[in-house]
Amino acid sequence: MTVGHARTAILIYSGLLEDLAEDEIQAVLAHECGHIMAEHTLYRQMAVAMISAGEAVASMGSVLLGQTAGAAIQAALMNWYRKSEFTADRAAVAFFHGAEPMQRALFHLIGVPKWMPGEVNHSAFIEQAEEFDKRTEAKWDRFLARSLDSGSTHPMPALRMRELTVWAESHAFRQVLRIAKSNRHERPACAQCGHSMVLGWRFCQSCGTAVLQDGTNETGEQL
Repeated sequence: MTVGHARTAILIYSGLLEDLAEDEIQAVLAHECGHIMAEHTLYRQMAVAMISAGEAVASMGSVLLGQTAGAAIQAALMNWYRKSEFTADRAAVAFFHGAEPMQRALFHLIGVPKWMPGEVNHSAFIEQAEEFDKRTEAKWDRFLARSLDSGSTHPMPALRMRELTVWAESHAFRQVLRIAKSNRHERPACAQCGHSMVLGWRFCQSCGTAVLQDGTNETGEQL
């Protein structure tokens, strides 16, 4: 999870480090960095605080109208909260230029052991999301689906798997990759290790070589 707004930190459980492969851990970290880049941390904290306040008011026996309004606000906040997970998932797809590492990470996070990858059928799991969509076409089914999902802070895993695939295959994602590739070509590289730099850096974040004010390193080579 990601906590804090002014001083942001990513909290990683030891079980995640033990149970996930290296690229899957990177996918989870990219997901959390997506929350940071999209500035979700502040709004998610506000959402949790408002939901907690609404529950406190309801427990005090507030009037029915107030309870109804509070429930509507809570439902809207939780709906945004779940959708923010889709945005963060897209950051992981962008980091790897594909959906597979994040999809595998999701499998393990919902309880599928990493030592049985051959027994897991990704496409069958995604098909469950497509079947879910078909079942929610009717008005009553949509209401039931919302009821089943309303108590969770995260979307259903099958839907996240499906959305990862949809995003990775979208025209918008290809545009993101083109922009990222163009930006990389415009960035200077460290003369010591070749790592891509950003103008204004005082040190290379890969090898630690100092960057002088005139854009050169300590040996006088132009970055």
